[in-house]
Amino acid sequence: MVMLDGSVAAASAPLRAIIYARTSNDPTQEGRSVERQQDLCQRVVRERDWSLVRTIVDNDLSASRHATKDRPGYAELRRLIAAREADVLVATDLSRATRNDVDFFLLRDLAATNGVLFCYGGRVYDLTRTDDRFAVGLDALLAARQADETRDKVLQGSARSAARGRPPGRLQYGYLREYNERGAYVRQYEEPHQAEVIREMVRRVLAGQSIRSICADLNQRGEPTPDHGKLGWNGTNMRRILTNPHYAGLRVHQGKIIGPGNWPAIIDEADWQSCVSFVTDPERNTTNRQGELRWLLTGTLKCAVCLGQVRITKNRGVKSYVCKQSFHVTIGAETLHGFLVPLVLARLAAPDLADLLAGPGDDAIAAAKAEVKELEARFDGFYEQAALGKLSPAGLTAIEARLLPELEAAKAKSRARVDPLILSVAGPNPAERWDVLSVAQQRHVIAGLIDPLLLGRTVPGSRFNPGRLAQSRWAGDHRTWGEL
Repeated sequence: MVMLDGSVAAASAPLRAIIYARTSNDPTQEGRSVERQQDLCQRVVRERDWSLVRTIVDNDLSASRHATKDRPGYAELRRLIAAREADVLVATDLSRATRNDVDFFLLRDLAATNGVLFCYGGRVYDLTRTDDRFAVGLDALLAARQADETRDKVLQGSARSAARGRPPGRLQYGYLREYNERGAYVRQYEEPHQAEVIREMVRRVLAGQSIRSICADLNQRGEPTPDHGKLGWNGTNMRRILTNPHYAGLRVHQGKIIGPGNWPAIIDEADWQSCVSFVTDPERNTTNRQGELRWLLTGTLKCAVCLGQVRITKNRGVKSYVCKQSFHVTIGAETLHGFLVPLVLARLAAPDLADLLAGPGDDAIAAAKAEVKELEARFDGFYEQAALGKLSPAGLTAIEARLLPELEAAKAKSRARVDPLILSVAGPNPAERWDVLSVAQQRHVIAGLIDPLLLGRTVPGSRFNPGRLAQSRWAGDHRTWGEL
């Protein structure tokens, strides 16, 4: 017979106990927290003369409603309870089992239905009793609230760090960090060898080499990877580096680039943008055997009818750009290149190009930078007041909601918007500089000069008519082709 305190009458068999241990964060994967939990729970099992049948561990896995990973141990725990293979669940506290109120009520009802007790915090709870159900339910709600409060603090801290241009939590390949004697972040700087490997990747990709050939070379040289050589260089980890704005010195928050970071860029922003265009190109199968992109406008040219992307395919034996959705538009690739490239070169030679593409003038940029410094200084003052308890969390949140958009807008204004790759080609006689660019770089220049690049509907039986590009516009002004 099971007593209310969890003890067992002499004539009864000992209760079958399951220990469940979990921790949300264990970056070193050493499992010290779950080991301590198991030690404490085992002591409880011994003191109560229960029979331990299973110990289940979920290490480095969240139990809140915001969790993104499944907990295999928790799924096994529910299976054992449903199968009535245990009489009592033992944990150091209820939050180890769940911090999600919905999950808790499902677990509570499952345990009550199958006669399984809860034991945590020095007490045993019979979930068929009203008072125990209420007490455990209250603990579960408090655990869920604590998880939400923790997440709110993390998000606020992340937003503050992002607004000040600090790097995100995880150290990226290619960098090292310096901390002061109190363990506070000081700066992030290049790891020289890794940074040079990244620059080499970018140079080779923009020179037209395939990612596969670059990976093979790095692996042959024994070059360590971001995962310390476990998987070797492959398309996945190299693409992740080539498309990561972190290496162009750009800060990302909630999936969006919000401005420059306060760490040194390893690669030029224009080169990074060219790499992104190369890696994310939907027509990557249109390469020659050396991996160099052959088709200039895939990913840039769009159908003026449906605004969808075009693809390269053979049309009556001729390589052509064709609307992906339907045959709204189709045109021979070489025909379009022959018409468009001279216009692009003329645009690059235009004496007013830099002024048209430039953002604010030097005075405006200087004023924006001063505004950024002033706002950041104000934020530092507010954070110090909050740390001293002179400003409530609610007050700080209200200030952030009002001033963070202003800070982000000022940072955007403080950056010159002239694309350095375009500027490197612009000027008198641009054809010579254009010809030495890779196709990925040429595509990047075209995308920066023409916004949008739209091809009008195909007219059956007719030759190419420049009017089919009439909806396209030069970036920086709104002149059409004929007004250049």
